[in-house]
Amino acid sequence: MKDWGFKSKQESLIGMWQLICAIAFLGFALFLKISGPERVFGTWNLRVLQPPYEDARGITSGVECSRSGGEPWISNPCDPWERRFNYPRTWLLLKHFGLNQSHSKGLAIAFAISFAFGVLLFPSSSLTILSGLVILTGIFSPAVMLAIKGGNNDLVVFGLLSLSVHFIISQRKTAPIASVTSVFCAFLLKFYPVVAASGFAVLPRKQLTIRLVSLAGMVAVYVLARRDEIQTVLEATPMAAISSYGRSVAVTRLAQISPQIEGLATALSWIGVALAVALFVSSFFRNQSLPALVESDRWTVCAFLTGSSVFCGTFLVGNNWDYRLMFLLFSFPCLVSFCQASEKRIKVVAALTLLASIASFWHLGIWNALKTVPYGSQASVAFDELCNWIAFIGLAYLMGIILSPLLQRPIPPPNCDRLHPDSGLQ
Repeated sequence: MKDWGFKSKQESLIGMWQLICAIAFLGFALFLKISGPERVFGTWNLRVLQPPYEDARGITSGVECSRSGGEPWISNPCDPWERRFNYPRTWLLLKHFGLNQSHSKGLAIAFAISFAFGVLLFPSSSLTILSGLVILTGIFSPAVMLAIKGGNNDLVVFGLLSLSVHFIISQRKTAPIASVTSVFCAFLLKFYPVVAASGFAVLPRKQLTIRLVSLAGMVAVYVLARRDEIQTVLEATPMAAISSYGRSVAVTRLAQISPQIEGLATALSWIGVALAVALFVSSFFRNQSLPALVESDRWTVCAFLTGSSVFCGTFLVGNNWDYRLMFLLFSFPCLVSFCQASEKRIKVVAALTLLASIASFWHLGIWNALKTVPYGSQASVAFDELCNWIAFIGLAYLMGIILSPLLQRPIPPPNCDRLHPDSGLQ
């Protein structure tokens, strides 16, 4: 077995991590209460719209429209900006609880609390100081602040996927049902989180098969019953080109500037996808030995697969607002560990992927710093696009390295007590 250089020499920092995060979140909430959203989010060069909490309001306005007998996916006159409702029908169940636009702030706060809960829960007991600092750099970045400012429901999806990581590793009797339920609930809220089922790969073969089949069965039933709804939601979802990542972002931007080069941009994007797939396949079949990280910290590996699959999956689908980068927070501890690997190629790819990911989180800050420089704005946009592609290709390569030993040989059940303190949430 190769020495991948993953054995941590540091003591567990999970208790300190939770304390620091709790203090940071409470401090942020106090700052927001005292100074107001305009000043607080202005620190990250984010403009607060009026009325505020635009993403949460997209849900509450859709609920209002549905309650009055309208079809918010087709037309949503209740929305202040007349945006079409682009979420699954699950959210419209809130109309039975009397929800309306006056509850937008409360809904946004609930989403933010769910995100904070997820951040406190997912790191393993082997968390290092460097990993913690990297995660904090992502949490307090413009990308995540964009989600909090708008009250985006990706925040609650983050909390659910953090729960799924927790239950995947747990050995409690209820864990199998809870892990599948967590991912399925996230799917019901936004569809794309179904790819987070890749985290099941850390399980022994039998458990992996049972949970995947169970989840696939529930998803298949929903898709067959609601396929028209899914198509309508996809059609109502806008294709973002500003502060976004994804396979088609550059295509969308260049099409607006010069339609003549749209075809070239599309071809280049598919070449990039082909490169990522080729690297994934080559790394999957090349690395037959079991990385020490897979044996010693399944929690971190599970979190990596969860976050990386969400990023890569949404990247392939098309355009995504930068707030969805928050799911890369799951991948950061593993990337930091890979940066300490003994094999140079692993270390280089991990370092480039980590740096590119952090730069993507802070794209708006970089853009603001360069916008007064001649061509600075264009350069920052091009740099962000490059970083997004580096992160996508790098994560695809590293996922192949991790999935190879997990899927190609039987692995004994993880020792949950050794990996993470029992939080009692099972």
